[in-house]
Amino acid sequence: MYSDQAIYTALVTGGFSIPNAFAEVGASNFEDRNQYPNTLRMVIGTGTLALRMMQYINAMGWSKLAYIYSAQDLGSSYVPSVIATGRTFGMEFLTQQTFNANGDLAESDLDSVIDSIKSSNARIIVVTADEFETTALWLRAHAAGIVTADYVWVTVNGIIDFAIGDFYSQYAGQSVNDTLGSAIANNNGVQLQMFIGASEDTPEYLQFISYYQSMLTTAELATVIPNDDGSPPDPETAIFPIRDGYPTEDRLWDCAMAIFYGFDQLLKSNSSLTATMLVNADYTPPKDPSVPYNMAPFTNISIFNTNQQGLAGPYEWENGDFLNIITEIEVQVNGEVNELSTDFPVIAKFVNETVVLVPSNFFFYGGSMKVPADLPPAERFNPEWKSLQGVLFSLIAALFLIVHFVWAGLVYIFRAKTIIKRASWFSLVLIALGLIMVDIAPLLYVGRLKNWTCVAQVFVLNMGFGLVFSNLMAKTWRVYRIFNNPKMVNRKISDAQVLSFTAGIAAIEIILSIVWMAVGQPVPTTLYLSEIQLVVVCQSSNSRVQETMQAICYGFNGVLLVLTTVLSYKTRKVLSDYNETKWIGLSVYNILAVSVLFIPLVYTTALASHAFMFRSIAILLGTGVTGASMFGPKIMILLRSEQKHLGAQEFAYTKALMAKMDGAGSNAFVAKYESATTSDSHNTPRKIQALQLANVPVLLSGRGISSWLARWRVANLRSMPGCICIELLDDGTSAAKIMAFRTDTAICRNVTTTSDDAGAAADLVTPDTGEKGTVPSVSRSPDGQTTLIIVTLDGTLELVVTAAAAVELCKHVSGSATGTTDFGFSDQPFNSEIAKLTAEEKETMPQYDSQ
Repeated sequence: MYSDQAIYTALVTGGFSIPNAFAEVGASNFEDRNQYPNTLRMVIGTGTLALRMMQYINAMGWSKLAYIYSAQDLGSSYVPSVIATGRTFGMEFLTQQTFNANGDLAESDLDSVIDSIKSSNARIIVVTADEFETTALWLRAHAAGIVTADYVWVTVNGIIDFAIGDFYSQYAGQSVNDTLGSAIANNNGVQLQMFIGASEDTPEYLQFISYYQSMLTTAELATVIPNDDGSPPDPETAIFPIRDGYPTEDRLWDCAMAIFYGFDQLLKSNSSLTATMLVNADYTPPKDPSVPYNMAPFTNISIFNTNQQGLAGPYEWENGDFLNIITEIEVQVNGEVNELSTDFPVIAKFVNETVVLVPSNFFFYGGSMKVPADLPPAERFNPEWKSLQGVLFSLIAALFLIVHFVWAGLVYIFRAKTIIKRASWFSLVLIALGLIMVDIAPLLYVGRLKNWTCVAQVFVLNMGFGLVFSNLMAKTWRVYRIFNNPKMVNRKISDAQVLSFTAGIAAIEIILSIVWMAVGQPVPTTLYLSEIQLVVVCQSSNSRVQETMQAICYGFNGVLLVLTTVLSYKTRKVLSDYNETKWIGLSVYNILAVSVLFIPLVYTTALASHAFMFRSIAILLGTGVTGASMFGPKIMILLRSEQKHLGAQEFAYTKALMAKMDGAGSNAFVAKYESATTSDSHNTPRKIQALQLANVPVLLSGRGISSWLARWRVANLRSMPGCICIELLDDGTSAAKIMAFRTDTAICRNVTTTSDDAGAAADLVTPDTGEKGTVPSVSRSPDGQTTLIIVTLDGTLELVVTAAAAVELCKHVSGSATGTTDFGFSDQPFNSEIAKLTAEEKETMPQYDSQ
């Protein structure tokens, strides 16, 4: 009887308190004994079967499952027990889905189930369904590529491997053998639960066989058990031939005998039950009121616990379920031989509720003996040397290494050249060395990480970054100190000072790295991004140490980056023959942008699979742009004529400035006294003297301009009695900006300036304490450059002019100017003057660059 029929039968008989017993009903409904108190079953309930199946899965070490169940009663009855038991064992159901394989398979939902299994990455597939449904699902899964030696199919009823035998022959054309051939059918490796049949050597079983065979040969059988259509059955096939493995007929025998023994024991032990009661078919009280009526003992199924020996064991029940049916987990193999006898290899037994595995019988699809994992091998996102990312970024890093080595060599070879000398060749070599170290970093993340590579990552990145930025910062700071001098102090910044600054930063980087190694050396550590994704990183075993040291290193280098960025911005307008400050700024801005963009991406867990790519792009983009900016322009100039380039650059810049001045032409670089006409009235003009200086580097402060925000500008200057007019030329607007500074109580002060570190600033002359007319002396030759500072009521002007011009300007401001004077500039093109200089004069010619 099918489960749905048994359910209705039990409800009806239970309403009349009539005990009933079923041979093959596994529906979980009967586990609710409040609703079915009078029902016995000769099979194990789905709850117990689900428990044993999950016990086996747990014993195999599988915890990630895909659970697929039929929409029919059999498959669905397992669901509550499978889910509850699985969670008790701490299992995770990666997908859980029902399916319907009945009817037209083309219209079923098998494809959606297959897609669900594939997307879950589950390798252990649990199926509760009948053989036909499971076979249809398994065949579709085989076509989808999820039936291999890497997958395990654990089922309650197995699949139809061969359509042979009295029962499975009805599925001819739908079996695995009919669809895929005998080789696959014999080696499908599907696991299933099987009941252990009764021993055929016991007296009870021999008695059963004798009686059963005698019944098949009697003429009464044709009239006692007709076919469904009423026709006489074939005596050879009636009631199903006996098969090994405790077949249905065995259970029917035990089912009947259990009832007989129970009633027999009840009647023998209860004298109040009379024959009158027993013959009353309607279970109604007898007509004679004097006859006692008590049928209550018949409604209590505990009377069937007689311990009488049955075919499968003593008749013992627990909550209506027979206790002595043993199950095993078997594997379908060589079904062409084993199908009729159901003699499949046993891979797990249950002894006293304990699972006993039989590894010698393990067999998986295709004959594999290896136990599959419940998930595919985790994908490792670290690039290998032969991977696309490994090859690509290794080649780029190697190319950059070669280029930076070449640049370092060229700097050393041409260290005596003006362009290299002024940029401090030793500092350039250190920058190249730092870039080389950072270029190595991407190579340390390729392949299998080792302890030494984890150590190297810390030292290479810290030291490389420190060497590059300590030198960039020192060069930028030197420019800033020379050209931003509102406090009028000496400006001597030598290579030794720059080198000591670099050494200090490098020492801090080394100390930080050593401390990190001492408190928690990073080692290769596996981080699982998901169940099937991992990445190996270098981390300290103590996460707090890792986070703290990482924060300190990033913080220190971040401060270097920010300070260098600020200095680069403040010196962006400084005049330079070779525009090195511009290239330094470009390098710094690029690294700042790269850091802000890529560092968060590298440490975002969701993007960990791309961390190597982001890190490599950031490193190589930073070193590439920095190297190209710091060395590219200089190397290009060296490959051409350095002096030719210098002349062309200066001439072009000079022409641009001349075009912005009033009266552009031969007087653009002439500073002289001029006569200007003014008058006290409309009709009485008088002449005054004015002093004009063209293209003067000037630093303004005051007038609302903070000394921190002050920057060098280029201006035309005109000094007249009582005021100085400044015409700014490089404010980026089409109209010149003119500012006036009152000089009634102005103070002048000048500082001699040189073009290299060897020329120390001259001792400053203490300015007069406010009295007009005191003119400071000049401590260098009139042809040298000097920084002239004029403090006025409206602000402070810092000018870079010739010493002679400084003297005349101070005289004019103080009111003692006489005559007309030229200040070292010719009205000929500037490059013509350069051409007249000797080599030694050219070498010592004043310049305004990174020095």
